[in-house]
Amino acid sequence: MIRFLKNCKAFCQNEIKLNSFDINAICYDIDKSKYQNSSFIELVPIIYSQLKNICANNKTANDIVSVDGREYIFRYSPSKLENLKLLMAELEVIYNDLKQETGTL
Repeated sequence: MIRFLKNCKAFCQNEIKLNSFDINAICYDIDKSKYQNSSFIELVPIIYSQLKNICANNKTANDIVSVDGREYIFRYSPSKLENLKLLMAELEVIYNDLKQETGTL
């Protein structure tokens, strides 16, 4: 999921100011039970849901912490949350395309 988000960021027409550290923390926050037996295509709705939840819920966003537990990713950086919304918009297009293509998700 980390690589997928990095690719979405790289191919986005807008500059998204999130670094690998930020993306890693976003993915690390996802409960393993949600994805441990999932195929690649099944990971798209999981990561989309994660980004959507972070963007829609300030408490969730403020609680995202780095893998080492030392730094809050969004708590003191509203601009990062705005950049996450740009990334989520890119991911939403992919999610909707897959949903239409597969008829599931």
